[in-house]
Amino acid sequence: MDNYNNLKEQLKIYDPIKTASVFSSLLLNPTYHYHQYTLEMIIKYCLSFCKGNQTPTSKFIKSIYNEIQSSVSMMEDPVEDIFVSKLWFDNKSYKVQSGLWEGGIHSTQIILKFLENLPNEDFFLEIKKQIKSILEVSNFIIEKNAIICNELLNISPIETLENEDLRDLQELINNVKITNTNFNLPLLQVNNFDTLFDESLGNSILERNPFYILKEEVILLLPTAITASIRRIVIEFFDSHNKKDLFIQQYAQTLSEELYKTRIFGKFDGSPIKFYSKEGISSFKFSENILQFDKNHFFHFIFVLDTLENIEDNWFEGFVQDEKYRVSDFIDSRIESAKKNILGKDIHNKGCSFIVPCGVGRGFILASKFMTDDSWFCESISNHDLITISNDLDCSPNLIWRIVDAQYKLKKDGTQILNFNGFLNLYGFVKDNNYSIFVNESFDEEVSTQPFTMITIGSDYNAYIREKVALDTDYREVKTIDDKTIIVRKGFADSLFSTNIKYNLYIPEKFDQKTFIAIYINYGYEIWLTQTIDSKYDFTLQFKLFDALITWFSKMMSILDKYSIKLDKALKMWNIKYSLIEDISTLEKNIDKIDIFNSFNNTYNNSILDTKFNINMLKGFMFEENYSEQSMINAFFNYLCLEQKSIDILLKEIFINEDARLFHFLKAHKYREHFNISEEKPISIHQIDEQIIKLNLGWSCRKREEGNIVEGIDECTKYLNNLMEVVWNKIQSNLKTIEREELIKELLINYEYSDKEKDIWGITFKSNLALQEDKDNLYKVAIKKISEYNATSLSSRLVIEMAICECSVNCGKSVSKLDIQELLNLASFMHLIGGLSESIKYEAIIPRIVISSFGDILFEQSFYEMIMNKFGYITNQKILDYESTKYSEKFKEKEYTKKTNHLFEKGFMEAYIDEFNYTIDDARLFLDFLEDYGLKINELVYSITYNELIEKFDVDKKEIFSKVLDSLIIHTRRDWTSIPEPYKKSDWEPWKFRRRYSIIMKPIIEIDSFEGTLIISPELVRRGYFNLIRNIYEGHLEANQFQSKKMQKWIGNLVKEKGLSFNTKVKDKFIELGFNAREEIKLAEIFNKKMVEDFGDIDVFAWSKEKNIVYAIECKDLEMAKTQSEIARQLYEFKGQIRQINGKEKKDRLYKHHLRYEELKKDLEGVKKFVKFDNEFELKALVVFSNIVPMNFDENRNFINEVDFLSYEELNENIN
Repeated sequence: MDNYNNLKEQLKIYDPIKTASVFSSLLLNPTYHYHQYTLEMIIKYCLSFCKGNQTPTSKFIKSIYNEIQSSVSMMEDPVEDIFVSKLWFDNKSYKVQSGLWEGGIHSTQIILKFLENLPNEDFFLEIKKQIKSILEVSNFIIEKNAIICNELLNISPIETLENEDLRDLQELINNVKITNTNFNLPLLQVNNFDTLFDESLGNSILERNPFYILKEEVILLLPTAITASIRRIVIEFFDSHNKKDLFIQQYAQTLSEELYKTRIFGKFDGSPIKFYSKEGISSFKFSENILQFDKNHFFHFIFVLDTLENIEDNWFEGFVQDEKYRVSDFIDSRIESAKKNILGKDIHNKGCSFIVPCGVGRGFILASKFMTDDSWFCESISNHDLITISNDLDCSPNLIWRIVDAQYKLKKDGTQILNFNGFLNLYGFVKDNNYSIFVNESFDEEVSTQPFTMITIGSDYNAYIREKVALDTDYREVKTIDDKTIIVRKGFADSLFSTNIKYNLYIPEKFDQKTFIAIYINYGYEIWLTQTIDSKYDFTLQFKLFDALITWFSKMMSILDKYSIKLDKALKMWNIKYSLIEDISTLEKNIDKIDIFNSFNNTYNNSILDTKFNINMLKGFMFEENYSEQSMINAFFNYLCLEQKSIDILLKEIFINEDARLFHFLKAHKYREHFNISEEKPISIHQIDEQIIKLNLGWSCRKREEGNIVEGIDECTKYLNNLMEVVWNKIQSNLKTIEREELIKELLINYEYSDKEKDIWGITFKSNLALQEDKDNLYKVAIKKISEYNATSLSSRLVIEMAICECSVNCGKSVSKLDIQELLNLASFMHLIGGLSESIKYEAIIPRIVISSFGDILFEQSFYEMIMNKFGYITNQKILDYESTKYSEKFKEKEYTKKTNHLFEKGFMEAYIDEFNYTIDDARLFLDFLEDYGLKINELVYSITYNELIEKFDVDKKEIFSKVLDSLIIHTRRDWTSIPEPYKKSDWEPWKFRRRYSIIMKPIIEIDSFEGTLIISPELVRRGYFNLIRNIYEGHLEANQFQSKKMQKWIGNLVKEKGLSFNTKVKDKFIELGFNAREEIKLAEIFNKKMVEDFGDIDVFAWSKEKNIVYAIECKDLEMAKTQSEIARQLYEFKGQIRQINGKEKKDRLYKHHLRYEELKKDLEGVKKFVKFDNEFELKALVVFSNIVPMNFDENRNFINEVDFLSYEELNENIN
C-alpha cells in the first residue's frame, strides 16, 4: 500500500493519457520486448493514478520505469514469441503485436477464420465491423512505427530506458495515435481508470478496451492487447446472444480444419479430427487420433478443447478447473485404452500419447496419473505449439520420438528435466544443443563423476522456433489474375546453400492438383508462374521442368534489377506449356543449339504471357550444354523485345556458362539407374541418434567410483575394447529380435539409395560450380553431404555383415526405420571407437579419455580438427573436381568391352586363374547375368536360393558361373566375429578398410545355410567384384590373404616393384624440371668412402648447378588412407621419432631420412664434390608422396623446418 501511495503522489500531477501513451509507445519499441510486462503494469498505474494535466518529462518517465520495474521484474518472463505477427481477416493481413499471451495469435486467428465464414447478416455484421476496426488501427500503428514482422528483433533485458528513446516525448505520444474516421472500437472510459491498478493482467478492462478517443483521435493505449481484446469481445458477443455453444462449435470445426491440413510432425496431414462431449464433463470436449509413423511405432493424440465454462470469472488470467479429477481420469483411461489396443496387436509395438490442450487463452490444470514405461510414453503440447513444431522444416516423427525417448531415459536414470515452457521449448533446446537433450561437456572442463540429477532448460528456445517457422512460412495476400485476393505462403524457405535463389517465391495455401503455381514477389513485382500438369505424362519430369523455370526466373529478376531493366507492370502471369512424350529416353539428338533456343512460341494477352515450348526443348536436355534451360529465359527476353546483344549479355550473367543447369537427363550406366529411385532418400544417421546412444554409455563398462579419467595407451585401449564389447552386445541383442531377410534387403536398398545420392553430388558438381556463386560454401555443403552418405553406406554394410550371423530367421519382427537408424548409429559408433583406439595406439591422439557425467566419451580433438577434417576435405575436394570432369560421359550410351583378359599382363592372369579358377571375363559375364535377371523381374535387390540360381544358368556356363558364385558368397556363420580361413581373424573389425571377408569384396549374401537363400544386389555385386580385382591388381591386399602360391608371389613382387617404380617416377620428374638425378644411392657413394653405419639408400638424389640446390628425397607410394585407423598409422611412421619397441630402439621413416640429411650436412664438401658444384649451395631434405597424405597437415611432427613434405602433383609448383 505504501508503494501505491508513493506512486499516486508522484503521478497525480500528470496527464493520464499523455503519460500512459509514452509507455504505450515504448511497448512498440523492440528494445523493450523483454520488459513488456513491466510496461503494461506502468500503463495501468498511469491511467489509475495520474489526475493532472502536466506532460511528463523524460527524466520522470525514466524514474517511474526504474521504480516500478524493480518491484515487478520477478514477474517478467524471457521473450517467448516474435515481436509482431500477422492476423488474417477476409483475405487481408493485419499486423499485431504478439503480446505476453502464448498462443494468443493462433487462437485469435481461429476465431477470425470462423467469423469470416459466418453470414454477413445484421447479427454478425456488427461484430465483424468492430473486429475489422481493431485490426485496421493495430496495423496502422505498427506500420507507422515501421516494425518488422515475424522476427524476434531483441530478446535481451536492458537495465533502464535509453535516453535516445526518450528524446522526443511528443513523438512517442503521436506514435500511438490515429485520426478517428468512424472506427468501431472497444473504448476505455474515464470511469474505468480508477480501478485499473487493482485489476490483473489477463482479466482487465484495459485489455478488453485498449483504445481511447481524445479530440477526434484514437489512442492505442495497450498495443499488446489486440489479440486479448478480439478474443474477449467475440466471446462476450456470442455469450450475450446466448450462442456460446455456436462459438464452441465453430471454433472446434475451424481448429479441426486447421489441424487437418497441418502436416503433423512434418508428415501426417488429412487426419480427421472431430470433437465429442463426454458425459459428466462439461468443461471440455475431446477428440482422438492414432497415427502409425513407423513399423511398430505409434502416436496417440488426445485433443482437449476448453468449452469456456465460467470464463468470464477470470478470463485469461484463470485456469480451467478439473473438479474431482474427472478430466484427468478420463484422459488417463483413454491413454490406457490406446496403449492396450496397440500393444495387444504386436508385442513389439510402442507408442506415445500427446495430450493437446486447445483453448482461447486460459490455462489448463490436469493431473495425469498415467505411468510411462519402456513401451508407452506420455507428453503434452498445446495445439498452437503442435502446429508450430509441425511447420518446422527440420521436424519429423522420428525426431519427435527420439526426443521423447531421450527424455524418458533421463528421467528413468534419475535425472529431472526442469522445462517450464513446454515441449516446443524442449524441441528448440535439443536443436540448439546439436540435437542433444543433455548438456554437452568439454574435454577441457573439470567434469563430475556423479550423474546429473537435474537439467535446467532456458525458457526462450521456443521463441527461436516460432521465429524460424514464422519466417519460413510467411503468409501474404496477393491478387490473382482475376483480381481476387488469396493467401500465399513462402514456398522455398529452405536451402542447403548460403544463397537461396528461390527465397522470393510463394505458393498458394491450397494446392492445385492440375497446375503447378508459384508467385514471384520482389522488386515491386508480383508475377504468377504457372504450368499445367498433364496426367498422361511423368509427374516428376513436369515438376523438374517447373522447378528449373521458377529458379532461373528468380535469378533473372535479380539480374534485370541489377541492370535497371523494368518489366511492364501490366504483366501478371507467365503460363508455360511443354510438348511432352511418354518416354523421354526415346528422343533423338537430331537438332542444334539454334533449334533449342527457338523452341518457344509466345502469346501475350490481357496481362498473361503464354509460352508454348515444342519438342525441341526436351531434346535439348540430351546435350551436355544447358541450352534448354537457357531457352526458357530466352523466351521471356523475347517477350521483353530486347536486342540480341543485350540478351546474350544477360544470359551470360544469369547462367555464367553452359554447364549451369538444374535438370539432368542422363544415360543409365549403372544397374540401379534403370530403376525409378531418383526421389528415394536413404535412412541415415541423425545427429540425435548419435547423441542418445552416448547416454550413460561411457559408464557401462566402468564404475563411477573408479573415476572418470582414463590415461595411458594401454589403459585407454583396454577401456575402449570393453566399451566396444558393450556396444556389440547391444547391437547383437537388437539384431536377434529382427527378421534377417527383411533387414538385409532393407539395408541393401538403403545402401543403394545412399550411394545414389553420393553419385548425384559428384555427377552434378560441375553444374553446381556454375550455379553457385559462393564456391567455398558449395564445396563445404557437397563434402558434408557426401561424408554423411559415406557414413550411411559404411554403416549399412557393417550391419548387413552382422545381421548375416545374428538375426532371427523366419521368427523375427518386421524392422522399422527407427530400428535401422539405431543399428546404423551403433555400428558407426563401433567404427568410431575402433578408430579412436587405433589412433591412441599409434599416438595420433593423446592417451587420455574423460567420461562425462552423462557418459559421453571425451578426448582431445586436435587430431580431428587439424588433420582428419582437413585431409578429408582436401581429398573429397579433389574427388569432386575429378567427378566434374566426367559429366559429359553421362550423356553417352555406356560402351561395353566384351573381352578384357588380354588387357592384363600374363603373370597377373596366370596368378588370378590359379587363385579363382575362372577368368575376369567369366566373372563379367556372370555379373551381366545377375543384372539381366534382376531387370527381368524388375527388382533392385532380390532373393533367390542357391539351387534356383544355378538352374537359371545356361548349361554351357553352369560350371564356370558356379565357381564365380561360390567365390563371391559371404556365408552365414555361428557369430559375426568368427572369420573362416584363409581370411584374417581381424576381418570382422569394422574400423578397418579393405577387409577381404566383407560384403564389399564378397557381395553375394547367404542368409540361410539350410535353404541356401541368397540376397543379391546386382549393383553391389558388380562394385564388390571390381573392388576386389582393383585391390589385388594394385597390391592393396596382403599376399597371405590368398591360397594360390602364384598369387602370393605375384603380389609380393608387385609390392616391391611399386616402391621402386615410384622412385623412378620422381627421379624422372626432377630431370624434367631441369635437375640431374639419381635413384637408390647410398651415402658411401656420395662421399666416396665407407660409412661406419648403414643409413640406408636415398631414394632420389637430385641437384641443379644452375639453381645451386641439392635435394635428398625420400619417396613413398602410400595407399590412400581412408579410415581414422589408416590415417593414424601413416602419421605414426612419419613423426620423426625413435620408439622403444620390445626393448629395442626403432626409428620411424622420417627419423631415418632426417639422419641421412644430417650426415649430408656434416660433409657438404663431399656433397659439393659429388655434384661438381663450384659455389656454395643449398641442401634440402624432402619427402615426396604419391598423393596428398595426412602428414601434409601434421604441424606437430619433428623436423618440420628441416624436412618438407610434398605430393607428386605439387612438385611442379614447389620445386625451384
